[in-house]
Amino acid sequence: MKCLAIADLFINAAMMESGLKALRDNGIEVEVREWSHGSVEKLQEDNLRVEQEGAEAVALPEALLSGNG
Repeated sequence: MKCLAIADLFINAAMMESGLKALRDNGIEVEVREWSHGSVEKLQEDNLRVEQEGAEAVALPEALLSGNG
């Protein structure tokens, strides 16, 4: 089984790695990628759109989806 975890300005990659250690310890392949935003305000705008309009409301960067970047 695999888990793709998306870190951001609120929950950074180190926090994700630490928080998901139990999954790794149980044999799950965990990959942490970072969703970059210019500011916390821009991140919050995207978070709010997803909460109000659903997961398809915000297009994720191709590099985030492909793991290149």
